[in-house]
Amino acid sequence: MEIKVFKNNNKTLYFEFYVGQGEDYDVPVGTEIKFTVKKSVTDSDEEILFSKTITGDGGCEYTIELTTQDTNMESGTYYWDLKNITDSVTITAPDKFVVEEVVLINE
Repeated sequence: MEIKVFKNNNKTLYFEFYVGQGEDYDVPVGTEIKFTVKKSVTDSDEEILFSKTITGDGGCEYTIELTTQDTNMESGTYYWDLKNITDSVTITAPDKFVVEEVVLINE
């Protein structure tokens, strides 16, 4: 799923986790899932542009709040994924994270 954001803008991302054929996956309490953005899928973990962590609460629906600091990037295409860092399992394949330029700045 490609994600598009506007440079220097807040954005709320919504995620719902599934297993198999659309059956809800309730993330176990305390499980940590990391949302990560990098310039390239081949960049090392030291080259992460930013990341956010979701902590499982037994449900399947979660949000991640991106701030203006997170989206303060050059316009262009980057890459994101989700990884269950508690169990060291990649949940989503990397996909595009597109930062779009805005016309008005500080208005």
